Amino acid sequence: MGAKAWLLVYSNGNVAADLRENTVLDRERTVDVAAALFPRHRLVDHETTDLYAVDPRGNTIHIGCYGDTTIVCAEGFGIDYPSRLDRHFIEAPFGESAYLLATHSVVDWFAFAIWKEGRLERSFSASPESGVLEDLGAPIDCEVPFRGGDRPAVDPAGDDTYPLDFHPLDLCEAVFNELCGFVLEGEVKPEHIAPEKYVLLKHRRKWRWLPF
Repeated sequence: MGAKAWLLVYSNGNVAADLRENTVLDRERTVDVAAALFPRHRLVDHETTDLYAVDPRGNTIHIGCYGDTTIVCAEGFGIDYPSRLDRHFIEAPFGESAYLLATHSVVDWFAFAIWKEGRLERSFSASPESGVLEDLGAPIDCEVPFRGGDRPAVDPAGDDTYPLDFHPLDLCEAVFNELCGFVLEGEVKPEHIAPEKYVLLKHRRKWRWLPF
């Protein structure tokens, strides 16, 4: 129920522009990148899904390489404190920038982080139940209206005592749009890319038992 997402995006520039120019999955590179990111696992069942499927569960990952952009979806990326993502993923040589985005709309939770050349530039996480869990670095452009009071929260139940000054799910759509060029549940505009047009490989991870 509701929108869920946990994805890591590697990029050398503008993700949306790159996806518009490179619409065909680089399957060979995708397989190679998946193996490099998950070296302790044997990846099986190379099925396909699309970019709307950003919430794989358990030992399943969804991954796709398009031009200089790589999108990796794994449940383990859905963490309350994005800055604590394993350095293995941050230091992976697949882009100058790395973006972590995670949300669970049932509990109004959203989190994201930005690294540039391995250095954390921004990390934010909030939900109405827990409040602001993490707020590191300077807000990016699309956050300013939310943090400045120009986009106050509206409770669907009509309660005007929402625990936060803004709604995390509204911020989620704004950040997805700014960093990736598409939205999960918000209004789809002509300038947005169409996630259903982009193929992701769907792998199951099995532990690869290596000798000491």
